[in-house]
Amino acid sequence: MAYISVILLAIALVRMVHKSITMLPIENKAKFRETNHSMVLESQCDELGHMNIQYYFATLSDSMFNFMSIVGVPTSEISIRKTSFVLFKQDSEFIEELTQGVQYRVGTSLEQIGGKSLILQHRFLNTEKNSISFKARFVCVFLDLEKRKGVAIPEWLKTSIKEEFPIYIDNKEFMLI
Repeated sequence: MAYISVILLAIALVRMVHKSITMLPIENKAKFRETNHSMVLESQCDELGHMNIQYYFATLSDSMFNFMSIVGVPTSEISIRKTSFVLFKQDSEFIEELTQGVQYRVGTSLEQIGGKSLILQHRFLNTEKNSISFKARFVCVFLDLEKRKGVAIPEWLKTSIKEEFPIYIDNKEFMLI
């Protein structure tokens, strides 16, 4: 039991330190918070020799659930709260190929938040080249899972999102925080 308490304390301290580091102002760079990381597996590559599109969106789906956990809505609570952010519209651009063995990180930033929706920007960073490989813009609606309708994003959740994720700046300079 004491062992679990020590681990939870260590996790809390790491989060506090990480949060204080991530909020440092860096001028003229688009800032993104890491929401996922992975390596392209052979099984994810198609006949063209690069990661197939389905794995980009599987990674983004996982990134969205990580986003929700970071802001205070872990996946274990979605069925209890009966609300979740859902993808309404997306726009994406493939900039350079991700091939087998390439490690990449996914960064997310907040473009806009409204009454029932928000817009997130996602970037895949090829860690070997330190370059953006893929970018996506997600328009997400906060959905009541029983009524299947958009509902107002609670104020506590808006505050948490604004505190945890940097505001998107449209700039070619990129930085994961």
